[in-house]
Amino acid sequence: MSYGKALELDGECDIKINEINQFMVIEGAEKIKQDLTVLLRTQKGTDCFNPDFGLDMLKIVDYSYDKRIIDLELRRALGRYKYLKSIEGIEIGEPDENRKVTVNIRLTTTDNEAIAMEVIL
Repeated sequence: MSYGKALELDGECDIKINEINQFMVIEGAEKIKQDLTVLLRTQKGTDCFNPDFGLDMLKIVDYSYDKRIIDLELRRALGRYKYLKSIEGIEIGEPDENRKVTVNIRLTTTDNEAIAMEVIL
């Protein structure tokens, strides 16, 4: 199964350009990881065409970074991704001094491919 192709983004979610000024294209597991990173770094409600897209960080902040709420919101957001078959595990770190939370996610795609990724929220 193909997950399609996408332009590769850098760590700041800007389009990545190689040394000869060409756009970089990704596919497969790397595209899945990028898609999910964008999904989880987008505040829910900010996409006027898809208001359910993204992670409800305001709710997470309101509940003082309660790990149960973070887990629930992560599962809600990830559950909307069409190539996700199952979530195998979510490990949530403690917020750092800048209130950033590191999350490690293990999941299985609809093509039974195991993917492990880390996202900083």
